[in-house]
Amino acid sequence: MSTRKQYLQRHRETLVLQATVQRNELSTIATHLQTQLQWVDRVYAVGQALRAHPSLVVATGTLLVFATRSNRLHRIGQLVRAWGIFSMVRYQYARFWPFRTR
Repeated sequence: MSTRKQYLQRHRETLVLQATVQRNELSTIATHLQTQLQWVDRVYAVGQALRAHPSLVVATGTLLVFATRSNRLHRIGQLVRAWGIFSMVRYQYARFWPFRTR
């Protein structure tokens, strides 16, 4: 029985060593993936923010529609108009979906 016990002990040691090596390999792969996929986390966070505040999407779209190449005074007028549209959308959004409190 002693030889069987020694065999099992050696086998356990080799398995523990293999597990340690595999754990180290996985940690290096995980750190590499984390650095490579940081932009995915950022895009996901932006998506969650836009999902929580849909008026930001409308305001951004409004700014993109009204933004043309022109002089500064015209752009200031466009920004004022975009802010007015954003305020209306925000008011309407709160009116139609009263369960969202701000």
